[in-house]
Amino acid sequence: MDPLLTLSFALLLGAAEPAAAPAPVPWTEADALAAFERGSQVLADARAAEAGARGDLVQAGLIPNPNLSLSAANLPITTNPPPTGNGPGWSKNLVTSVGVDQLLELGGKRGKRQSHARAALAGAVAGTADARRTALFELRTAFWSAVRARARRLLAEQVTGRSAETLRISRARLDAEDISRADFEKVELEAMKQQNDLADAVATERSAVAGLLALVGPTSPPDVEVRGDLTIRPPPLDEARLVQRAAEERTDVRAARAQAEAARAAASLADAQAVPDVTLGIGYTRSRAVVVGDNPDSLALTFSVPLPLFHRNQGEIARASAEAERSERAVAALQARVAREVAAALARYRAAADKVARYDGGALQRADRALAVAEKTWRAGDRSLLEYLEAERTWVELRGDYLDTQFELR
Repeated sequence: MDPLLTLSFALLLGAAEPAAAPAPVPWTEADALAAFERGSQVLADARAAEAGARGDLVQAGLIPNPNLSLSAANLPITTNPPPTGNGPGWSKNLVTSVGVDQLLELGGKRGKRQSHARAALAGAVAGTADARRTALFELRTAFWSAVRARARRLLAEQVTGRSAETLRISRARLDAEDISRADFEKVELEAMKQQNDLADAVATERSAVAGLLALVGPTSPPDVEVRGDLTIRPPPLDEARLVQRAAEERTDVRAARAQAEAARAAASLADAQAVPDVTLGIGYTRSRAVVVGDNPDSLALTFSVPLPLFHRNQGEIARASAEAERSERAVAALQARVAREVAAALARYRAAADKVARYDGGALQRADRALAVAEKTWRAGDRSLLEYLEAERTWVELRGDYLDTQFELR
């Protein structure tokens, strides 16, 4: 065969082979948190809102710019001859003016704008902290959910291995006519069930990892293998102290208080905006129409103020007042809800801690011994197959519930 043809054929075969998927990266909780801090869109959006609030604070303190006006008047189209008129030509008729006027805000508007902007900035800062708290809680939950899914998959692999060994022994007994075909089929069905459970556990683990990576964002690796010890020794907790700390330190409570303060500042600003502002001005006029008696140079002082006959900001005052009242009620409702949430979470925590204490206090060891005894006596022919399978199911259920309970403590 032609060597060149052989080489080309080999290259084509090599190119047709799919590229190997990259190995999953070992990932701890610290790795997930670091990647999240680098690339979280949630945190980026919250920081952008905070930066915008800082810009609003700068804007609130700015003073209105003065207005410069220029004019040219008395441009002749037709003119009266002297002595009653100036005669033809711009040089004898042109009147030019330059003026500057400044808006003066009354009612403390600038200070109240700044107060509102400062309260809004405090709300944005608290909002950033709350967005981070919420996102980190979701991330940690997703991470330990993936760790639990991995532990359940390892448990399913262990159970599938035991089931395969049980099936092997049962097949040998069937061949030796020690068990009936009906009993052997029960073992086969149990083995198929364990294989299905393993497939479900693998799918659940992949789904949990995918959900974790989606929360982390674009800085996460393509695939990871989570690493972490699910077991935890729960410390005792004081409900009254937890409620007090939550009411004082929880970022959503601080954000709600800041929003209420911003709403009160907005209501005060709305009242101030009903006060009319005045405009003061000064102008200089140069006239060339001196023949008819104009002064060649003159100054003008101006003063203007809107008359609040119709528009006195009534609608904005009503809206801002209603929003301030709503914000106050929202703070009170949130504080009450926080107390209930802490109490409910603590009740779940204590229940899970009690279960873990019972499991670690001997329940798991007894389940291990009961399964070992059931397997030994079944192999010796002193216990029925159904009793052995029931003991194995109980052991699997206890081990799975232990993993779920440890997850609850996270």
